[in-house]
Parts: sequence; structure tokens; C-alpha cells
Amino acid sequence: MRLLREFKEVVLEQCHIELSALGWLEGHKDFIRVEVIEALPKRIRGQFPGDYYGVLIKPIPEGDLPVYVFMVSLHCHQTVGFDPDKDCSSLVVCY
Repeated sequence: MRLLREFKEVVLEQCHIELSALGWLEGHKDFIRVEVIEALPKRIRGQFPGDYYGVLIKPIPEGDLPVYVFMVSLHCHQTVGFDPDKDCSSLVVCY
């Protein structure tokens, strides 16, 4: 049996690029790292209000924080799976 894959068109709706330690002027880098990582979900929800989308935060590598946080909002207008009631999907990805 051969499976036919269906590709979906995904639209980039929004893109936000910020300094990862935005709001921090001084402090120990390990403490700032922990605080920034813990605050990411709230930061994402503040940037993309609503509860109609899923959130994916890419794992943050050990060591220094990346200088920037990249957040993108993706949306697909096509039906999801085989359920006609699921008419679209949205996802915010943070790296």
C-alpha cells in the first residue's frame, strides 16, 4: 500500500525578532537565562494574543542565551486531517 502525502500551504502571518534578554540591564547570566526561558510562554502569548493557536518553543541549547528570540505565527487555511469541522490550524514557533 502506498501512502499519498498531501502538502499544505502554510502562510507566515507575523514575525517578531527581539533581544532575548530584553528588559535585563544587569545580573548574573545564569539567573537571567533561567528567567528568560521561564518567561518565554508568557512573552509569546503577549506578542500573539488569543488562544486559537498552538505554541512550539525550540529547545534552547546549553550555554549562553542566543542574542535574539525569533517568533513567527504560521497559519494553514486548508482542512486538517479528515475532520471537516477542523477547517484550519495555527502555530507559533519560537526559537
